[in-house]
Amino acid sequence: MFDPQAMARLSDDPTGLLWSMGAALICILPLACIAGLAQFALSFVQTLAVRAVVLENLGVREGIRRGWALLRANIGPNLIFWFLFLVVGLIFGVLLLVPVLGLLLPTAIALFAGQWAVALGIGLLGGLFLYLLVGLLGGVLMVFKWSVWGLVYRQFSERASLATRHALEGTAG
Repeated sequence: MFDPQAMARLSDDPTGLLWSMGAALICILPLACIAGLAQFALSFVQTLAVRAVVLENLGVREGIRRGWALLRANIGPNLIFWFLFLVVGLIFGVLLLVPVLGLLLPTAIALFAGQWAVALGIGLLGGLFLYLLVGLLGGVLMVFKWSVWGLVYRQFSERASLATRHALEGTAG
């Protein structure tokens, strides 16, 4: 229930509220970091598990197990590919910054000149162009990324089956 007197006391001395918010932040921040790291690892498992389900015709649980096994066996290469895709994404973002600035500059000039209709026209047409450009280039980047992950998965999978075959031959001989 809303208590106006309690709110008045709180506004007189907000240090109690600040201490409470700080304590909550101190508790929530480590949990958020742990959740972020878990999500980071699970995104790798999901990427590999989807390929296991599709390429090896596995069930969902078996695909997740396969993705987890491949992640554990290839943690270094997974991180290298993640970093390479991060760099490619950053380059992609910087390259898209050029047309965005090319659109913002004439729009801003028209706005400062008081030509609202021209600014609106430039903004709408340029925005549509940027939307289509980002959709096209983003789609190409996504297809590239998923294709590379498919090839990476096949490489990891072949390496794992060779290691299993060598282990079985070593125990049989």
